[in-house]
Amino acid sequence: MIKLPLGRILAFTTALMSGVCVFAQDSTQDLRLLVSPHTLQVGRTSEIVITVSGSLLGPGAQLRPGDIFEIYTDLRGGSWRSVPTVLTQGPGLEGQSFSPGIDSNGTLRIVYLGLGTVWTAIDSIQLTGKVDSPASAGTSVFALKTSADGRYGQEWKVFPVIVVPRDSDALAGLIGPQGPAGPQGPTGPRGPGGAEGPRGEQGPVGATGPMGQIGPVGPIGATGAPGPMGPIGPAGPVGPAGPSGPAGAAGTSLTAYGHFYKLASGPDATVLGNTDVLFSNNGPLSGVAHSPGSAVFFVATAGVYEIDYTVNITAGFGSQFALTVNASVDSSTQTLASTGNQSIGGSVVLSLAAGDVITLRNNSSVAATLTVAPSPGARLTIKKLN
Repeated sequence: MIKLPLGRILAFTTALMSGVCVFAQDSTQDLRLLVSPHTLQVGRTSEIVITVSGSLLGPGAQLRPGDIFEIYTDLRGGSWRSVPTVLTQGPGLEGQSFSPGIDSNGTLRIVYLGLGTVWTAIDSIQLTGKVDSPASAGTSVFALKTSADGRYGQEWKVFPVIVVPRDSDALAGLIGPQGPAGPQGPTGPRGPGGAEGPRGEQGPVGATGPMGQIGPVGPIGATGAPGPMGPIGPAGPVGPAGPSGPAGAAGTSLTAYGHFYKLASGPDATVLGNTDVLFSNNGPLSGVAHSPGSAVFFVATAGVYEIDYTVNITAGFGSQFALTVNASVDSSTQTLASTGNQSIGGSVVLSLAAGDVITLRNNSSVAATLTVAPSPGARLTIKKLN
């Protein structure tokens, strides 16, 4: 059972209920105790709200670190179910810290842990907790014990609470309607940041972006040095002189031409769908530019050109190849691989402008595998006809 200084408490309760309150002469603030609800019931667990607030206008009382406020209760056989939570209100107590606890005798102790401040008439603390059901009906009390130095007025503050019998109708008559909600208290200080969480798994590789635009035509490189002359073959026997034929028409020579081929090896033998063929080697060429290992051919002058190509594949049934002019497929040049191991090709006569770009493309979604060296995997010839 909780032991209270009942003589002093009851005397002060009598004075309180008769309207007689004597404050310490040197007090700067008189704290007021309020308990809600005013009535408890036998056999019923209730939520209790205890408010401790200032009541005197003026400079206020000095609240010092380590000040202790004790609340003794006579719950007629009941007890605290949990330690109440604390909410502070008012400019003097905003952001300050109070630590509540319940000792083995059931006394609620609130220790002030904040900095020195002033408790004014508009400051208060509110404690909310649950009380287990009282065992017997009668008058119960909540008694607040403050500092004995008189800073908070009388050392003892008492608030009586009525405990009614189980299933009593008296509770309905004693409990009034619920009052309006009080103003929301100030936001507490922000707590420290939590520890950084574990790093998430790496996401999947994104899709390949679209092919960029073809860059401008580079300058034609310098003509390479002529190769060494081959050995002169043996002279053949002189044949008999034939009759002189009629003079033929004057012929024309090619002014632009080029021969190109691909010697494939390993991974570069595969031409993916919608990808241009890379040609590794150049044959004789004039007026047509190509860098070995690239896919593009440039014509230097405008005219009518004949373009022939051959592709030798070992796999890629359903793939189809076609020529492109400036990245646009010429549908008249398209050929389909009807088996997985064959040679396909095409020939076309096109009117081209100076600087036009020619490529040979796998114009399908099916990858094709070219014949590997020493046999060419692909050939392409360009001739200017006029």
